[in-house]
Amino acid sequence: MLAVSHDTLLSAFLAVMFDVEEIDWNDWPKMMEGVFLWFDDKPFDQANAHFIWRGQVYTRPISSLLNGYRAAGYHPSKLLLPPGVQWT
Repeated sequence: MLAVSHDTLLSAFLAVMFDVEEIDWNDWPKMMEGVFLWFDDKPFDQANAHFIWRGQVYTRPISSLLNGYRAAGYHPSKLLLPPGVQWT
């Protein structure tokens, strides 16, 4: 059986947002600790992801998150988006 808790997902999300490949115990969310996340009102590939983690505000351009995807040869039209969501 594989069990994935919210803190596992949150840790993976933060590792991606901070562009780190390994986290340690200090990076793991504590009991009831969360992240507040919002995006600019711009086309997806031009927007920024903003998030608050442990009292500090961080910003990460979505384009920087897509660089590896594009470098691997994937076209933006191949993104796995929910139904009804369009790449603009």
